[in-house]
Amino acid sequence: MKSLRKGLALSKSKGFTLIELLVVIAVLGVLAAGVFTAINPLERLAQARDAQKKATIGQLAQAMSAYYTSNLGVYPGSSPTWIQTLVDSGDLKNIPPAAPSPACSGHPGDSGSIYLS
Repeated sequence: MKSLRKGLALSKSKGFTLIELLVVIAVLGVLAAGVFTAINPLERLAQARDAQKKATIGQLAQAMSAYYTSNLGVYPGSSPTWIQTLVDSGDLKNIPPAAPSPACSGHPGDSGSIYLS
């Protein structure tokens, strides 16, 4: 009789129940969802693109200011090649690359550039 009780006690303590395993899996799932929300890779990529766009706008603003100063208060004309004027004058090193966006790409014949027409 003692050996029967001892055998039952050992068999109950050897493993985890299904409920315990499901609870652990659920907790790990909640923790993983929290981590993925905190470090959303798509959001980080969007922030990097936005930072690049801000830097490009800053370069253009500096070049416009330098052109204005060196040309006695005159901005480049409003022609489609105004940005090339900044490059030719030496105020801008090169034309910044246009970032592809849904608003300005995908049209037949579109070069993807938002600066030159």
